[in-house]
Amino acid sequence: MGKPSRSEVHTVRSNAAQKPRSVPSKKSVHARKLEESEYVLCEKRFEGRVPKTTYSLTTQGKRALESYLNHMESLIKTARDG
Repeated sequence: MGKPSRSEVHTVRSNAAQKPRSVPSKKSVHARKLEESEYVLCEKRFEGRVPKTTYSLTTQGKRALESYLNHMESLIKTARDG
């Protein structure tokens, strides 16, 4: 067997310190749900060999976020005014 490449060594080291991932990360699960709800758009690309993912808020997502923030502000105001 030949000497492992730099990326293979990095993978081995990072996997040695962490449990192997057999399930998607919480972040990716949340992102997928937001995309399925049409709140965000997902753009995946490569820059050289490095994968890059960009999420953009849709108009529907902006409305939902604004509604959520208004609701949270209302709850905070109610809690403070007691």
